[in-house]
Amino acid sequence: MKDGGQPALRAAGTVGRHVGVGIGVTTSSERRAQIAWVGAAVFGAAVEHTTWNLSVRPRKYCDAGFDSGGGFERMFYLPLIAGAGVVLGVATCAATQYFTRSAPAPVRVCAVTLLVVLTTLLLGWSFFPLLGTLNGCRGDSGLCPASNIPPWWPTWIPA
Repeated sequence: MKDGGQPALRAAGTVGRHVGVGIGVTTSSERRAQIAWVGAAVFGAAVEHTTWNLSVRPRKYCDAGFDSGGGFERMFYLPLIAGAGVVLGVATCAATQYFTRSAPAPVRVCAVTLLVVLTTLLLGWSFFPLLGTLNGCRGDSGLCPASNIPPWWPTWIPA
């Protein structure tokens, strides 16, 4: 016991399982979980930012609506949709980790990744019809028909 009980702790198996020393000691599985949470939040924000960008471009191109592609949409819709993406990504990550806690690590990682990607893409997909392209609102650019759907807009994305 010259070194403060370390041999007794090592014999009990409590020392050596953790990576690092001191406060904030984490195991490798805890690190993977932290990476998953951060990755889910970043992916959610990135997908929803792309969604916002894609939904604002047609409105700006057609000059449809008040201040299309301008300050209001940048100040209101972007934080709203990006924040929703972060919350949805983290909530999906937490729920998936909870329900797959007894599964092997590769299954947990694949399930978290797949479900976070799926739910954030579905949120983005539902945002297109919500913001839309202001059907029937007369645009000033003259580049779009009355539906305000630009000619370059893909038909498989709802507008």
